[in-house]
Amino acid sequence: MTKEENERRLAYLKGIVLSMPEKPGTYQYYDKDHNIIYVGKAKRLKSRVSSYFHKEVDRYKTKVLVSKIWDISYSVVNTEEDALLIENQAIQAKIQRSTKRRQDLSKHLRNQGSLSSHLQDQNHQQTHRKLLWSL
Repeated sequence: MTKEENERRLAYLKGIVLSMPEKPGTYQYYDKDHNIIYVGKAKRLKSRVSSYFHKEVDRYKTKVLVSKIWDISYSVVNTEEDALLIENQAIQAKIQRSTKRRQDLSKHLRNQGSLSSHLQDQNHQQTHRKLLWSL
């Protein structure tokens, strides 16, 4: 991505953040393919989400996360407790989808007869573990 493209992406995201209210809610970050990459909750949406985009962010993993965000959605709720419940439901739904994909891949590899032979080797075990958990 060029510097100009990145600046346009960040300007778009900051525009979304500026339109957020200072109310409780949940937010979701999406990657370039519009897959959810992060789900969060906040007592004050605008303050929480804008904290990711400050230049003073010093945590490496936050910088990496922000570099992968292409879109943001959010939902306003009445209380922080409601936000917690919705966040938990969204995370559980994502975990269930990921688990299903891992099970499908594992079944496919077993059907091909490649799973058990590959998993004998320590390096292949590590590779398959990363592959299965990245889904």
